[in-house]
Amino acid sequence: MSHRFFEGAKHAKIYAVARPRYSDKVLDLILKFCQAGGGKLKLAVDVACGTGHQSTLPLVGRFEKVIGVDVSEEQLKQAPENVANLEFRQSAAEYLSFLDPNSVDLVTAASSLHWFNIPEFYREVERVLSPGGCLAVYTYGWATFREPGAQEILEKFISTYLADFFHAGNLMAIGGYKDVKLPFDDLQRDTMKLEMDWTVEQLCDYFQSTSVWQKRLKVFPDCDSLNALAANLRRFYGWSSEDEHPRLTALFSVAILLGRKPLE
Repeated sequence: MSHRFFEGAKHAKIYAVARPRYSDKVLDLILKFCQAGGGKLKLAVDVACGTGHQSTLPLVGRFEKVIGVDVSEEQLKQAPENVANLEFRQSAAEYLSFLDPNSVDLVTAASSLHWFNIPEFYREVERVLSPGGCLAVYTYGWATFREPGAQEILEKFISTYLADFFHAGNLMAIGGYKDVKLPFDDLQRDTMKLEMDWTVEQLCDYFQSTSVWQKRLKVFPDCDSLNALAANLRRFYGWSSEDEHPRLTALFSVAILLGRKPLE
């Protein structure tokens, strides 16, 4: 079965602003893979698109038409409006009945495959992709820091407050999809680094946007551990109370899996 953790209205609002945006390098790599096999650039479908800001909008301008698909009505309420050649549909990734067979040139699933019924999703991808069409699955793990001391603070926060709320899907993403196999023979696997120049507040918002934190909130609704995380990082970096919005660099490792449907 698939899992649904991102459907609350409040969660959707923070998701729209707090999630890392994938860099142009990630999308350029996907586009290069599509073009290398002679694939067309007419229709791209981004499944489990969330609010559409992280992985759907970057496809606009690269394809003639882009469709963002998500099961959550609240997530889609936060999606960008009035973007040329972009539309959104409410649907599960495993059931794309509004798409004709062999009609899609690229299906993308960003930070989401680990929540799907994967066999059912793959069957639907094989149905809707045109011959030579591509599937791009990619995700990032937890934020990390270059400075060992800051990384130690972050790891202690995760192990103390979040580890008990990990789902198997979280572990798949953290592990970089190392055991994931796409349903095609023509494959490519890559990794990239994503750097986010964030304030401490943005880092805390990112954690609030995760499924793990949302699960913790249901058990501990008054938890103030994010305030403690921010205070510990301020002390480590030597920021005074007068530094209202100090900035730091959060690093993410991005795993990218690409596959191509056979021409015949």
